[in-house]
Amino acid sequence: MSEPEKIPNPNERKAVSSLEVHQEKGNFFRVVHADGVWCGVNVFRDIHLTFYSERYPIPQKVFFGLDEQGLIINEQVEKREGKKDWFRELEVDVVLSVEAARAVHKSLGDYIKFIEEMK
Repeated sequence: MSEPEKIPNPNERKAVSSLEVHQEKGNFFRVVHADGVWCGVNVFRDIHLTFYSERYPIPQKVFFGLDEQGLIINEQVEKREGKKDWFRELEVDVVLSVEAARAVHKSLGDYIKFIEEMK
């Protein structure tokens, strides 16, 4: 008869010298440019970071002047139609627990310090 297999106790920790972490991009992974962030807190006390980019609005309609042959000669900028002033495009909302926000805060601080020391 063989010895019964010992069931591992999850509370017991083995001494290890390294840990392998597999990283893989999710289906919706993308790179976004951010000019700023809008912050808020939800009812569960999670922190929402809504990253945005800013730009002049892209016109919804543009008009061009034509010559006698019907060829475009210039844009009639005064006739442009679209939003006025400034446009803020909300790119992605990242929701963090307080613990995760602390880790991001520390990581950002470390990289800011590293960049400032490079000068």
